[in-house]
Amino acid sequence: MSETAVNVISFISEKYVYFEYIPACVGTFLNVFHLIILSQKSMRTSSINAVMIGIAICDFLNMVYILYNSTSYFVAAQPECINSASYLKTILGVLVIGLRDICRRLTSWLGVLLATIRLIIVKSTLNPKLNKISKPFFGRNISLICLILSILISAFYFGCFRFKPSEIPWIPADHCSGYPSNYSEVQFQPEFSSVFMLDPETASKIFYITDGASKITSAILLPILTIFLIIELNLARKTISVAQLRNPSNSSKTDNTTKLVIFMTITFVIADGPIGVISLAQGILAEKNMMKPLMTLSMILSILGIFITLNSSIHCIICLVASSPYRETVKSLFCCQKDDSNTVISKT
Repeated sequence: MSETAVNVISFISEKYVYFEYIPACVGTFLNVFHLIILSQKSMRTSSINAVMIGIAICDFLNMVYILYNSTSYFVAAQPECINSASYLKTILGVLVIGLRDICRRLTSWLGVLLATIRLIIVKSTLNPKLNKISKPFFGRNISLICLILSILISAFYFGCFRFKPSEIPWIPADHCSGYPSNYSEVQFQPEFSSVFMLDPETASKIFYITDGASKITSAILLPILTIFLIIELNLARKTISVAQLRNPSNSSKTDNTTKLVIFMTITFVIADGPIGVISLAQGILAEKNMMKPLMTLSMILSILGIFITLNSSIHCIICLVASSPYRETVKSLFCCQKDDSNTVISKT
């Protein structure tokens, strides 16, 4: 890659925080609304919705990270009167980055889980042994297992950090008010150390390769699952049973749920595909100690974060468009509805 291209990528990655802030504000509001709807009793009826609650929580935390990161960047842009490298702020910064790493990975896994559960439910409608897969407790338990695994992977990298005092103290500028004369504070910087009896280099390599492999696996599985879901949806439309003729609304609800999962899965493919490829490349470059290309890929990865931001923001809209139970819950929660015995409400 040419030096000019690297400079352009570096410039965009530095200014990217300005473009991400407004979508993150909108996304935070939408995800709060989304969580309120999904947490209602009428929505907590299936494993699909249980997994979607997990995705919504990850989306919300991702938005919170972006707002925190943007605010920290704006403050650090003029650090004359604020010590942005204090012990508390340094630890908080690493913790927030680690939390986002866990949530990003977990969101991809839950997207795969969402499509897998729906595919199993559609294909095993007549198998009573698999009915438990559709229950809310199954979605909660499998989401918790994914969370624990994601935390363990992140621990290989973020567990290596130790916080060392810098030799250069922070001194407020002369125009800063509220500080006594000759005032200074200690600055801290994170550095790698051993973790789980592994040296920092080995631990970071394990993290990059494992994380990249998990992301690229998600990127491969998601389009495959999407294709299978579309095939099953078409088969379900062609197969008209006697029960469906007696109660066509059940068939419609099944189609709507499958469509919802398909739309959600497509957004994950678009958001996570490129990031998975780059994450895997980071692990390969780290193995070969190619630090300059590794830094370039890290900058590209931060730019591609806009897809994560947009993906985290539109799940609420997808549910509102594709899910009739979701719309009914919104109406019952936010709209004043008058009971009228002479009025027949048809669900769509």
